[in-house]
Amino acid sequence: MKKQNLFVVSVLLAGFSLCIVSCKNGKKDVTSTDSVATSTPVSPSTTSVNDSKTSTTSNTTTQSNNEEATGALYSSPEGMAKFVDAVKQKFNGDVKVMEIHFYADGRVMFPAQDPTKKENVDQYTYKNGSWEAPVPVELSGSGKLEDNIFSLMNDIDLSKIPGLVKEAQEKTKDLEGATIDHVYATLTLIPKGKDDKVNIRVPVSGTRKSKTLIANGMGVVKSFN
Repeated sequence: MKKQNLFVVSVLLAGFSLCIVSCKNGKKDVTSTDSVATSTPVSPSTTSVNDSKTSTTSNTTTQSNNEEATGALYSSPEGMAKFVDAVKQKFNGDVKVMEIHFYADGRVMFPAQDPTKKENVDQYTYKNGSWEAPVPVELSGSGKLEDNIFSLMNDIDLSKIPGLVKEAQEKTKDLEGATIDHVYATLTLIPKGKDDKVNIRVPVSGTRKSKTLIANGMGVVKSFN
């Protein structure tokens, strides 16, 4: 089956596996959801899932370490503030998500719990100041949805992300071919305190090696390696 704009998220928390699959053309093709791995960033491009293995072809624009891609919210305090305001307006103040992804071309994508039908999850895409129509997603696995979501307004301080990106750029200024084209946040497997429910990750890809800055939901750096 030919698939377009397929978005796959895999989450493993509290001993449960939960797989989300959605496709903008309304079609789904999942041959296996067993043995799901811990959450891995996936670009919203063509993705195939076969026999518990996921392969991804990314069309994400590459951003140089010292050059901001047009519309990249993760490196723009003003753009991030506008996104936060847009979330508050659309979701009446707050929304619970499974994870959230920021891309270099300005897209923000996240699977969110339906506040009116809490057993449902929809995929949302925000870009250039507007929202695309939400896409229903399919949940599978024995996990509980409530154990796999976090508040986008309370459990993570989105305003800290541009600063974290800047710090990652500074730390990798001597890294050959360093690029940042994707920033994302997921639930922490074993949180250490109320501010550690979420991990913010800033991956930096280099020609010969890569680094990842990890901070808690409030923007405090936990590791860089």
